[in-house]
Amino acid sequence: MLKVDYINQGKHDYLGAEISINDQIICLIGIGDDLDIFIEFFHDYRLIETHDLKISFDSLLSVLMDCRKELNEIIANINSP
Repeated sequence: MLKVDYINQGKHDYLGAEISINDQIICLIGIGDDLDIFIEFFHDYRLIETHDLKISFDSLLSVLMDCRKELNEIIANINSP
């Protein structure tokens, strides 16, 4: 079950959201020091220790929307005679 828990991030009392699946937290959507919204994925290990999985929320949303558009176009082509 996908669940969103809103939390206080503490530093500046900004609101954040922890996203979990079956009670396992998978990511945090919050506000960075630069006041941009980010998403940070949680993981057990990192392939490269210096690699940060925190990305701009707007970037992720844009990619997801582009993907959705392309997939909907494919579905429309499949469904058309």
